[in-house]
Amino acid sequence: MLRHLRAPNKIRYLWVDAICINQDDAKEKSAQVKEMGAIYRQAKKVRIWLGDVVNEDHVFEVLIALKAVASLFWNSGINGPEGRESTLHRTLQRICGEAYRAHLNRFFSRPWFGRRWVIQEAILSVDTTIHCGNFQLPWKCIVEAAKYLHVAFSQDNGFDVDLFAALQTVHSMSTCTDSTLLTLLWDFHTSLCSMPEDRIFALFGLAGDSTMVSHWDYTLFWVDLFTEVAGTYLLRDDTHIWDHLIHFGSLSDHETLGCEYPSWLPNWTGPRQTTHAPRNVGDWLVSNQLRHSFDPKDRSITVRGFYAGMIQYITDLTPSSLLKADNAGSSNSLTIDELTALGRIIDIIIDGYPPFQEQITNSEGLEYGKQGSEQIRNQINHLLGIGQRDFRISVEHPFQRRVFDCVELILSEYVVLNTWRAVPAGTSGSNPIAQSLSSVVGIGPRSTRVGDILFFPQHKNAYEPRGRFNRGDHIKFGLVLRLTDSDLLASCDFRFLKIDALARRCRYVGHCFFFTGGLLTETDVILV
Repeated sequence: MLRHLRAPNKIRYLWVDAICINQDDAKEKSAQVKEMGAIYRQAKKVRIWLGDVVNEDHVFEVLIALKAVASLFWNSGINGPEGRESTLHRTLQRICGEAYRAHLNRFFSRPWFGRRWVIQEAILSVDTTIHCGNFQLPWKCIVEAAKYLHVAFSQDNGFDVDLFAALQTVHSMSTCTDSTLLTLLWDFHTSLCSMPEDRIFALFGLAGDSTMVSHWDYTLFWVDLFTEVAGTYLLRDDTHIWDHLIHFGSLSDHETLGCEYPSWLPNWTGPRQTTHAPRNVGDWLVSNQLRHSFDPKDRSITVRGFYAGMIQYITDLTPSSLLKADNAGSSNSLTIDELTALGRIIDIIIDGYPPFQEQITNSEGLEYGKQGSEQIRNQINHLLGIGQRDFRISVEHPFQRRVFDCVELILSEYVVLNTWRAVPAGTSGSNPIAQSLSSVVGIGPRSTRVGDILFFPQHKNAYEPRGRFNRGDHIKFGLVLRLTDSDLLASCDFRFLKIDALARRCRYVGHCFFFTGGLLTETDVILV
């Protein structure tokens, strides 16, 4: 690297953070981290080293193509996404040849694009140049080209995950000016670093609210740093911390930590999890006046809301139990619980939760997918009513096949939660349809256990929440919580348990979607 960056006829002074900061001295690192943002802002020039070059990398052609793509959209009057995309592909093919996809994949797969500490050096400097072997290019060309590549290739299966992640990172670099630390943690979730505390420290220099955290200390255990950051936002009533908890998962699930630390603490040690939870939970809680308070000494959150029931039975319905039909269509015998569970999943799709409805929408629109969903639901109701369990998959109908693809997607992430055990048809004193409809509450995380409770956070419109993920008349977005009172769990009758007026200490398990079939009991829960 230094051989490539040195000047041939004069002295050149370089500041390289990995060399100029003693990486083994926690005190020195703590002091220097505070100054990193200022260092890059005041630098006369920043040089980014991407590594050496071998012939098969085709770096020269890639850099020429990126410059051409950036210049093309700076200077031309091309309008509309279709015109831009076709022009972009032609430009890349003309410069890099037919294998331009492979060349771009190789270039953006270089380790630099996945590193966390490099983000601020690329964003804060006023004059940045990238170097790759003997080749160089202004950073602003990479940023502009990545903006268009990210849009054009987002639906292209010819590009791998690493490329898309790199383009997303570069694109986020151009839009994160004066962002909050929570926003930066969200946007750069795939960027890597070797130490957990650097997931936070590497972004401090960019955060517009970095002064809110008082401890810039590498001697502080990284979990305590995470706790201080999350707690600071909770003290400021910033409910977007709930978005992070739901999408990053709980740090209490960390393989080496267990239950020693708060379950409400987001697991920022890795990227966001693949989840179909809504992105705007924080906005929804803000607009609906969530009632919560944070106790920094107890490291607990008291949340006002509604207890909706205790889980008595979990139906771990699997795609394999549904998809045994051959191409001609055949019957598949399900248990009464499995059949009822399938019906509730179909209800969730029909009731209008957007991420699931996107899966059943085709070129003929959403109603085409809804038609298939409602046909399946009617079939299930008929079978429950006559006491039969032979369910037929109509694979000859594409819209029903699309619905089952969506069901399979849901089952990969969720299990079906019941507060009552479904009763087979013919049982004395039971109506099979009414009993089955009241028994299945909804879907929740696969880590749910019998004895966990369903909780609905209180807000202004407590019984009829409005929001893009609460369009249905009965479906609610809520939380699965685990009571810490083991004696209560051992002695209770799941069917009649009521949470009393006293707050119960619980641990966060995950989010859920459930149907309210009865009265909700207002209560406080204390998340620990």
